Amino acid sequence: MNPIKSAQSKNIKSLFIHTLVLVLILLSFGLQAEGVLCLSIDCPSNLSLQSDANCQVVIADYTQAANVSNACQNNGAITVEQVPAPGSIIYNGVNTIILTATDELGNEASCFFDIEICDSTPPVIDDSGLPTYVYSCGEEPQTPPDLPVSDNCGPVADAAPILLSDSGVSCFADRVLQYQYAAEDECMNQANPVYFTITIPKDAGGPIIDPGTVADLTLSCTDQIPAAEVLNATDDCDPNFPLTVTASVQDNGDACTSDRIIIYTWSVSDQCGNASNTVSQSITIAADIEPPLFQNTPIDLTVSQNDLPSPSPLNWIDNCDGAGSSNAVVSSDGNFNPEIVTYEWSHTDACGNTALVIQELTVFPEGGENVWQGTLNENWTDSPSNWSLGRFPSPFDHVKIPNGTSVNVSNNTAAFANLLDVELGAVFNVETGAELFVQSN
Repeated sequence: MNPIKSAQSKNIKSLFIHTLVLVLILLSFGLQAEGVLCLSIDCPSNLSLQSDANCQVVIADYTQAANVSNACQNNGAITVEQVPAPGSIIYNGVNTIILTATDELGNEASCFFDIEICDSTPPVIDDSGLPTYVYSCGEEPQTPPDLPVSDNCGPVADAAPILLSDSGVSCFADRVLQYQYAAEDECMNQANPVYFTITIPKDAGGPIIDPGTVADLTLSCTDQIPAAEVLNATDDCDPNFPLTVTASVQDNGDACTSDRIIIYTWSVSDQCGNASNTVSQSITIAADIEPPLFQNTPIDLTVSQNDLPSPSPLNWIDNCDGAGSSNAVVSSDGNFNPEIVTYEWSHTDACGNTALVIQELTVFPEGGENVWQGTLNENWTDSPSNWSLGRFPSPFDHVKIPNGTSVNVSNNTAAFANLLDVELGAVFNVETGAELFVQSN
C-alpha cells in the first residue's frame, strides 16, 4: 500500500467508514428482540497519534478499551472485534476504528472512534528556481513566480510570493521589495520561510540630450543667422521623457567693434534634479570693419566758370549694408580767379565705417583777350589793373604782351594763359623758380 494518500481520498474513506458503521448499528438494532437493546458497547475517545517516517502507524488493539454491557440474561459470552484489525497500518489523516460486540445469540452492538494521524516533518520550499532580476531605475518589477513545495507525507500546494514591504520609488534611495514564501502541510507543519528581495536602483543619472547636427558656425555679416534647433532628450527613469528641449540664448550684440558671438545652450533636469549633458553651439559673425566703397569717383578739374559741372549722386556699395547713393555737399573757398569749389560725398554704414570722396574744382573766370597794360618791368601779379580785363589772366585767356612793354613772372609765382602772344618789341621774362602754364602756343 502506498503510504502517501491525498486528503481527498482520506476524507472519502472516513465518510464511507462512518456510513458503514451507521448501517451496522441500525442492523444490530433490528436484531434485538422486540426492540429491546440488550447489548451495548462504548468506544474510547478519539485519539491523535504521530506517524513514523513513512507517515503511517501500526494500529493497536482497542477491543479491551471498549466498555461492553449486556442487559439480557443467558446470552452467553461476548466477543469484541476491531476493524481495521489490530496490527493493521493506518496513515496520516483521520482513520475511523469500529468495535463490534457479539453475544452467543448473535446480538451485536457497534461503536466507532477516530484516530487522527499526523507527522511532525515540515514541508520544504524549493527556491532553486528563483530568477535573478536586473532592473533599471524607473522599471516596474514583475511578481516573482510560485515555488514548488515537497512534503514526505503528501502533496502540498505551491508557495505563492507574499509582498511584505515596498519602499516605493524615491529619488534618494533604491526601491526595495521584500517577498516571503510560506507553506504548511495538512498536519499544520510549517516550512521554513523563503525570503526574496527585488532591488530597483534609484534615479542617479541625468537625461541625455541628442546633439543631432548641432555644430559651431562662422558667418559673414550678410549670412542668415540660424534659429536654435529643438533637440530631443531621453531619460531611463523619468516617465516624463522623452521630451524636446529649447535653447537658452546668449548674444553679445552687434558685430561692429568686434565679432558678434551668439551661444545657444541646451540643458534639462529630470524629476530628481539630475542634470543632463550640456549641448552648446557658438555662432560667430565677423566684425564689420570695412567702410563702404564709392564707385566711379570723379577726378579734380580745372574749369572755367561756365563749364563748372553740377555734382551728381555717387553710388556706393558696402560689404554688410548693401548698396545706395549719396549726394554731394558743395563748398567754396570764396576766392576769385581761381575759386576753389569742393564737392564732397560721404556715407557711413551701420557700424560707423565712413567712406569719403572729395573732388576739387579750380574755377577760373570765363576766358577773353587780356592785354598787359602795366608799366615797364612790373610783375605779372603786381596788380589786376595792369590787365585789360581788370583781373589776372586765367588759363582760358588770350594773353597779349604789346610792343614796347615788359612784364616779369617773378620767382615763386605762377602765370596762366590759354594763349600767350608776345609781340615783337615786347619783353617777357620768367624768373627762375616761377611757373608759367600755357594751354597752347
